[in-house]
Amino acid sequence: MRRQAPSSRSGSKTEDPKKDLSAAQLQGIGAVAIAWNEVEFMLDCLLYSGLILSGSSWLDVITRLSTDAKIELIPSA
Repeated sequence: MRRQAPSSRSGSKTEDPKKDLSAAQLQGIGAVAIAWNEVEFMLDCLLYSGLILSGSSWLDVITRLSTDAKIELIPSA
């Protein structure tokens, strides 16, 4: 016998996040997204400085690596 699919965890009623979430929730999501972008940017800067690659090869490398792979490239202290 098949289970019934769970209801939406987001509580979405209209499938439009701007309508389904409060302004405070949207601001919180935006703040987290901006903070995460800053973390990724700093990680990219750290790797750029440490790997000493040319600008053209740097773009090829950085766009193909996942965040986990980038973290693995940093030697632990």
